[in-house]
Amino acid sequence: MSNDVAEQEKPIGMPNPFTDHATLEAAEKEVGFSIQIPDQIQGVAASVFRNLSQELLEVIYYDQGEQEVARVRKGTGTEDISVDEMIELVSVVV
Repeated sequence: MSNDVAEQEKPIGMPNPFTDHATLEAAEKEVGFSIQIPDQIQGVAASVFRNLSQELLEVIYYDQGEQEVARVRKGTGTEDISVDEMIELVSVVV
């Protein structure tokens, strides 16, 4: 096997484990539970809706400059699902 082929087969990084959705409803349907979120946080509406298998539902609020304003998560189980270094984080465990 040549070096070029070996280099091409090396993974670049870990794949994104989240599934992105166009709407909150689609993310809720995929994950199997719902979440109540504010219409806006600091004047910004939610723009990213995604799930991690049937374990976690995440909603992210970005301002117009694409700066993250807040992240809201809801998950199953008892593990801590919070994220460090967020401006505002609301975590709810089902």
